[in-house]
Amino acid sequence: METILLALERDCPFCGATAGEPCRARNSGKEQPYPHSRRIELTRTPEELLRYAPVYVDALCCVCGNKRTVSSKHGSGTKDPNLAHTPLGTSQGWRFTQTLKCSACGEQTRHAVLRPAAASYRDSDEEQQRIALGDPDTGPYGDLTDLARIRREYREMPFPRNPHLTHRRFTLEAERAWDDGTKVVTALCGEPLKIDRDPRETQKYSKDDGRNEDGYVIAEVVSDIEITDHETGLSWIHMDCVDCCRVSNRLNTERWRRCLGRLLYNLSVNVDKFSDDQVADVLDYLRRMSGEKQ
Repeated sequence: METILLALERDCPFCGATAGEPCRARNSGKEQPYPHSRRIELTRTPEELLRYAPVYVDALCCVCGNKRTVSSKHGSGTKDPNLAHTPLGTSQGWRFTQTLKCSACGEQTRHAVLRPAAASYRDSDEEQQRIALGDPDTGPYGDLTDLARIRREYREMPFPRNPHLTHRRFTLEAERAWDDGTKVVTALCGEPLKIDRDPRETQKYSKDDGRNEDGYVIAEVVSDIEITDHETGLSWIHMDCVDCCRVSNRLNTERWRRCLGRLLYNLSVNVDKFSDDQVADVLDYLRRMSGEKQ
C-alpha cells in the first residue's frame, strides 16, 4: 500500500502526470514503467474495475479431458511450451492452450481454455477454421487476401490429416484445369486437389453424386479397412470428406432459397390468375408456414 501511495505522490515518468494527478494514459500498466502501472491501478474508476475484473472460465485437459476453472488473469508466461493464444493457434494446430495443473493427471498438462460465454470474440477462431475449410467469409475477414491467407496458414499446420479422403469439386473448374494444363483445383473444403484424368471421361463412369431424396449428401465410408501410415503410426479410413459434403449441402440450400424467392415473387405478381380453390390452398399453406392464425 505504501508503494502505491508513493507512486501517486510522484510525477509519472511515462505519461507526464504530476503528483496527485491521475495518469493521462489509461492503457494497461503492466507493460509500462512500474510507477505508471501502480498509478493506473490506484485511480481506476468503478467502470474500469468492473471491466478489468477477472473472469473464471472452463479449461479442458488435453490429456484426459478433465475440466477445471481458471482465471482470465492467470498467465503461464511466454516460455510456456503449451501457450497458444494466437488466431488459428500454433504450428502444431493448438488453439488457446496453456499449461495448467490437472488434478486427474496429477501433473502440469496442456489445457484448452474456453472463452467467456459473453465474449464477442468467443467463436472468432472457430469462424476462421470454418473459412479455412470452405465456408464463405461473411465476417470481419471479408478481404479475399485474408481468406487466402487463412486457408494457406491452416494447411501449413503439421497436425495429422486423413490423406485418404474423397473430395468434391466443381466440374467446370476441373475441366478448365485439365485443358490449361494446371491440373489442380480447389476442393469445396479448400484443399488443393490434383486432377489425374479428364473429368469429361470420368463422368461417364462415375456414380451419382450421393444425394439423398431430400437433396442433401452425407459423408460415406468408401472402405472400412484401416490404412496405416507407418511413418506416424496413425490409421485412416478411406471416406468422403465431411467438409466437402457440408459445403455442398450449404450451396444446395442457397440454391433452393434463391429458387424459393423467385417462385414466391412470381406467385405474388400473378395472384389474380389463381383459381378460387388455389387461392384457398396456397393461403392456408402459407399461413401454416408463417404461424399466422386465421
